[in-house]
Amino acid sequence: MSFKTVPSMTVIAATEFLSVQEIGIWGEKLTPIMMAELERYGLTTTGPWLFISYGRDGEPSRRFRHDYCVPVGNPDRYKGAFQVRTLDPFPCFFTLHTGALSEEGLRAGYGGVIEAITRAGREFSGESREVWHGWTSADSTANSFEIQIGVK
Repeated sequence: MSFKTVPSMTVIAATEFLSVQEIGIWGEKLTPIMMAELERYGLTTTGPWLFISYGRDGEPSRRFRHDYCVPVGNPDRYKGAFQVRTLDPFPCFFTLHTGALSEEGLRAGYGGVIEAITRAGREFSGESREVWHGWTSADSTANSFEIQIGVK
């Protein structure tokens, strides 16, 4: 587990209030719609998809704000229904998760980052991110995403 500050970026974002179990379901619905919007308005992506959670605490049934985001380089062209937002720089501890989205694997990934933050004596910001480098399916060993947990 390492520390870094992710630079500010501009994104197209969709916001939902979800439980952990609903993230994938909504992701499957929103991804093709957002991709069509990128194409429709001629937007260029500048990085991988981000899933950003605010107040996510691991409790499976608890609802929290969740944003599906695509970094873009020419947001002034966008006139669609999704939000255009500039994300602030994001200080965080992070790790790379590869493989299936098993409960055990996710607990190990998130748990390791939480442990590193606690050992460092840092305070949690309440924001966490998943930066998706590769997605095949929930059961695929080819999945790859960075788990980032924000600190103050």
